[in-house]
Amino acid sequence: MNIHIVFYSLYGHMYQMARAAAEGAMEVDGAEVKLFQVPETLPDQVLEMMGAVGAKKALADVPIATANDLADARFQGRHVAQIAGKLFG
Repeated sequence: MNIHIVFYSLYGHMYQMARAAAEGAMEVDGAEVKLFQVPETLPDQVLEMMGAVGAKKALADVPIATANDLADARFQGRHVAQIAGKLFG
């Protein structure tokens, strides 16, 4: 069972929620859970002014889901129908 969790997090709060959801989903036998973030739209200068640079660096290891991935009805090489669960936050 494939579960993809896609989130946007400016200060890390949604990332914490996404990780908690992933941990819960991983408790299901056979679950393959992956976290993805959406691309940042704010310029670096704005992130600095908002004090969000450190939080964004903490997300550096989370792969980015692109609009094309979602629009193509395929995600990581799989048809969306093969993904058992999707969580957007």
